[in-house]
Amino acid sequence: MNANLRYGRGSAVVDLPEGNCRAVVQPILPPPIGDLDAAIVQCLNNPVGGKPLSAIVEGRRKVVVVIPDATRGEAVQAYLPPLLRYIEHHHVRREEVTLLTATGTHHRHSGAGLTALVGPEITRDWAVVDHNPDAGNVELEPLDDETPLLIDPLAVGADCLILAGQISFHYCAGFGGGRKLVAPGLCGCETVQALHRRTLANIDAAGDWQSRAGALRHNPFHEILVEAAGRVGPDFALNVSPNWQGEVIGVVAGDPVQSHVVACLQYDEIFRFPVAERLPLVIASCGGWPFDVNFYQAHKAFDNAFRAVAPGGTVVLLAECAEGWGPGSFLRWLRIASLKEHRERLESDFEVPGHTAYALKWKATKCRLIVVSETLARTTEAGEIAALPFQIEIVADLNTALAKSDPNRALPYCMMPVASSCLPEVTG
Repeated sequence: MNANLRYGRGSAVVDLPEGNCRAVVQPILPPPIGDLDAAIVQCLNNPVGGKPLSAIVEGRRKVVVVIPDATRGEAVQAYLPPLLRYIEHHHVRREEVTLLTATGTHHRHSGAGLTALVGPEITRDWAVVDHNPDAGNVELEPLDDETPLLIDPLAVGADCLILAGQISFHYCAGFGGGRKLVAPGLCGCETVQALHRRTLANIDAAGDWQSRAGALRHNPFHEILVEAAGRVGPDFALNVSPNWQGEVIGVVAGDPVQSHVVACLQYDEIFRFPVAERLPLVIASCGGWPFDVNFYQAHKAFDNAFRAVAPGGTVVLLAECAEGWGPGSFLRWLRIASLKEHRERLESDFEVPGHTAYALKWKATKCRLIVVSETLARTTEAGEIAALPFQIEIVADLNTALAKSDPNRALPYCMMPVASSCLPEVTG
């Protein structure tokens, strides 16, 4: 079976016996919305819960529109212009609107990065700023004794706060978008760390995570994010579902909580994919850039692929990782050889990259992970890192990965061409 799988901004060819392929985990997607402007206006005028956006923005003079950052914003240039035209049409001047990127603790954008995210016309004509998690955030009433609530001053000072985000699966929050644009997207570092620290208590005696991809019900992390966002009080939300090319295939707008739940249900119906059984070999591509921009982001694809691999099996993950490992401390956390020691360090000195590293390594105790990345392989060959613990290997090309994982080309396998977006659901 020959297949082109996305790898960064290019592709890689996988060649395995077609007779051994048990599933290609790639849903048939609905077509992109033909007249996106009209579809968005329809949703803004006929919201899920609450009043139309036209009634909400009327008379407001400090409108803040929150958008995702570049790691999650592949469709921003499609849906943001219609939203801004609608706001302007309803008598809000451009100088009264600020576009605020929900960077959380991710790297802030360069000028060119902002332009790439929203487009040159918007950066020229509208105020676009990044959230700064390190300074100037406003302290609101704490969520509890261990969770301070520090929020971007632009969001706190807005007289109309609009969330304009994208739906996706998230390995811990269940789904992206909605409340996540506020918490952790607009939170100070202390709050981001405290929110994620809480998930350590959500691992049951068997080691299974209650906070997991595709789950909103009984997901403690989702629940605390909803509470945190509610304290800030967004007025309206526009939720879009993109396909793998960044084209919009679904739009839901309205009450920030209700509309997000509806959008997540619609997304889940499309992107959750039934598979008959877990298999000894899973070949997964993150889906190319930006899903494989670094190893930290590539973990989301591994988390989904893990649902399809049999215990003790192998996931081969194509992830170019052009920007390397990710946040500076992520690799340091990956090097910790003992999962017990890792958790103890997290409990005493929590960091979000350490949390992601723990989740990745926990899965790597259950299966073998072979990452295909020329960038990371060069780093490994240069001696800049020690050998990774657990069953994690880095190789430079797909052929090497396949030779290591299935030297006799005999194993049954499944293919996941866009693993960052598809959630396998075992039915057998």
